Amino acid sequence: MGFWFRDWAQYDYIRYQLKNDPITKRGFAAWCILTFIVVSSAGPIRRLSYEVFVLQHLVTFAGFLAAVWLHVPNEVKVWVWISIGLVVFDRLIRYTLVVYTNVSLFHPSTGRLQNGFFAHQASLTPLPGNVTRVIVENPTFQWKPGQHVFLACHSIVPFQNHPFTISSLPSDRRLEFLVRAEKGGTGRLFQYASKNHSTLSDSDTAAASSTKTVFLEGPYGAMRPLRQFDSVVLMAGGMGITFIVPLLRDIVEGWKSECAMRTPTSSLRFLKAARFAATKRIRLVWVIRSRAQLSWFEPQLRSVLIDLETCKRARSDFDRTIELTVYLTCDEKLDNKPVYSKSPSYNAPIQSMPGISALGGENLEDKAVEKDGVSIQMASVSQRLSPHKNNTSCLPGDGCCCAMTVDEENNTSAPRCSCSGPAPPEKLGSSSPLSREELIAPHTITPLSGRPNPQNIIRKALEQAEGESAVVVCGPPGLADDVRRSVVYLSDERAVHKGTGAQGIYLHVEAFGW
Repeated sequence: MGFWFRDWAQYDYIRYQLKNDPITKRGFAAWCILTFIVVSSAGPIRRLSYEVFVLQHLVTFAGFLAAVWLHVPNEVKVWVWISIGLVVFDRLIRYTLVVYTNVSLFHPSTGRLQNGFFAHQASLTPLPGNVTRVIVENPTFQWKPGQHVFLACHSIVPFQNHPFTISSLPSDRRLEFLVRAEKGGTGRLFQYASKNHSTLSDSDTAAASSTKTVFLEGPYGAMRPLRQFDSVVLMAGGMGITFIVPLLRDIVEGWKSECAMRTPTSSLRFLKAARFAATKRIRLVWVIRSRAQLSWFEPQLRSVLIDLETCKRARSDFDRTIELTVYLTCDEKLDNKPVYSKSPSYNAPIQSMPGISALGGENLEDKAVEKDGVSIQMASVSQRLSPHKNNTSCLPGDGCCCAMTVDEENNTSAPRCSCSGPAPPEKLGSSSPLSREELIAPHTITPLSGRPNPQNIIRKALEQAEGESAVVVCGPPGLADDVRRSVVYLSDERAVHKGTGAQGIYLHVEAFGW
């Protein structure tokens, strides 16, 4: 259109053509429709209402194809028909796969016909933070860590399907999703789950009395297997943990297979080494608003640490390590970019949360309060201010949000302020806490108050790496941008790919939200 305006404007011919030439009118209409599609697909506009975005996108794209078909001469209309044919072919294949995946008739060996015509039933459980856990037992398809599916529950949210990351592994023999309640369909799912459970704030509430039929489409998405890297840094912000936890568990499953194979009495000792993980070190950082959100993946994190300790006890030469850190910020958006120095002598005071070890939550004074008829647990933690010049204006006991960058290495500094938030009625760790014998100190989960410093965290992992490293982040835009900048700076600092022999750094950024 730029060339068209330039060539015709010099003869003052644009207005005449738009008024008198039908082909020009139709071409200009197609361009206007395409421009509207591009503008309406921008992130801020798209997030106003995902359902409206999808509907208008499909309608306007059909209008664009129609306008183009009317615009072009008959001798080249075949190219428009090819485009229409590709769209129809795409929809036909997708609907065929959806029918095959969700109809019990195509899976007779699983005994699903006894449960009804449709193959998948889901249970919905409310979790702290307005999150719904959706569990689908024995799905009819396989998937890989990091993939997502489109889920529809027409009995609760008619004529809508939404993409959700699969937070479980195929070995679990079930699909698990964590869905944050927003406006629209996700909010209705949470409302239904809340009505069918007696206690909203209890993460261990029993399953719903009845399940709902759901329809699944997928899985979609792909990324490089992380088992091929020597060191892996996983960073998640809030709900981004749903993408990160399966990647963590997949690597640990490779460790477990290797450990089992090399056990003298094992029947797996003849399996090929290609099935196992080359990864030696894993660094997981999870940034959350409050302690209550730890309950989302507490069993999985406990299981990972226990599996590692089991392998270390079975083999004295098992040199794999996992370091888990949870940051409490009271700020879900993470849009304010943390300011970090390029100097290695960065000195931001740290605030550790006393009494929390491996999600056990010991030595905390819990106070239950009532809000909207729901029992909510508030944790009272000792607080004191730091004279640091970047200190916030919070006062002890006011429940302020500690959203300032902290340095894990400087663990002798006084805490800046406490970040208290809602928690489940029981202390963190609904199951019995791990004993010291089960979980030794180097592999406990370290809770900190504030925001992480991605550059220092990634630099430490790179310094310990003996081969290539991978950095994976899933979270709000602020956190993702910080990780991007940190990887670029550290890659340049180490002169990666510049003849120095420094090992490469693989970066994967998973988009947060739709």
